[in-house]
Amino acid sequence: MTSVKRPILLCVSSGGGHLEQMLKITKNIYKFTIILVSTEQNPMPDKNMPHFILSDYNKKRPFHVFLGIFETLRVVRGVKPDCVLSTGAAPGLLACIWGKLFGIRVLWVDSVANVERLSLSGRIAKYCRIPVLSQWPHLSDGAKVRYFGSVI
Repeated sequence: MTSVKRPILLCVSSGGGHLEQMLKITKNIYKFTIILVSTEQNPMPDKNMPHFILSDYNKKRPFHVFLGIFETLRVVRGVKPDCVLSTGAAPGLLACIWGKLFGIRVLWVDSVANVERLSLSGRIAKYCRIPVLSQWPHLSDGAKVRYFGSVI
């Protein structure tokens, strides 16, 4: 009897609210093998879920972003996911960009905290032709940024 290999969903988020939203999104996803990647040191409610821990970096720590480029490349190439999903911030953006470059399906879900406008990473994702979902209807343009509801 052969077992069916489930597609791999690489879920990348920074810690805090980004991670909380990612865990809510992935809570009821059963058709994928989920691999979580986060900057949070103890990200896993389920210790058996495969995961990676990345360095934390953002626009205030630009040098660390250069290190993150290689760190996210190593994870994406090592995991070989079928899809990359991110709720932000910079590490998720880099993983989505690598995914896009390798022909992997990618999706950016901008944080619910971004009420006035998309996050910087969300805006960059949009210009990198990465599909972007906003959790606020007034931020949707119906094409590059879409709204289907909120996570929280």
